[in-house]
Amino acid sequence: METGTFAEDILRPVNEIIDSIPDLLLNADTYDNLGKWKEVIEISDIILAKDPKNLIANQILGILLLQKGVFKESVSCFDKALKIDDKQVKVWSNRSLALSGLKKYKEAHDSVDRAITLDNQFAESWYNKATIYIKQEQLQKAIENLDRFIQLKPEHYLAI
Repeated sequence: METGTFAEDILRPVNEIIDSIPDLLLNADTYDNLGKWKEVIEISDIILAKDPKNLIANQILGILLLQKGVFKESVSCFDKALKIDDKQVKVWSNRSLALSGLKKYKEAHDSVDRAITLDNQFAESWYNKATIYIKQEQLQKAIENLDRFIQLKPEHYLAI
């Protein structure tokens, strides 16, 4: 039996039975939870090869790359997702973190401000804005945004 990469071997039965992107996304999420980020990248690549305009796959890959500190590629994934739907609050907010990782603070603030404009009740955007200010050593502004985050989500583990 000829074998490929780990992800190809796992996905072969799925691909032979159905060509279902939601199932692949479920596999990607499962592997991410298991810390198998290389497999998630492979799965995302398979999905994007089949459907380059898949918003969720671009978003998942962007988040994964962000978590791994691969900021430039992360921004690229978020930009692709936003070309599909520019009203995605979480994408704008996560994009801001990737941009701040590149030390592009003005663009990072523009991105998180867009997220806040779209939904000022999405607490994580306020947290991300605070994070950007912390990186810029603007602690008073960071505290103001953390206060807003805590007001919106006092039960969040980061607020405790």
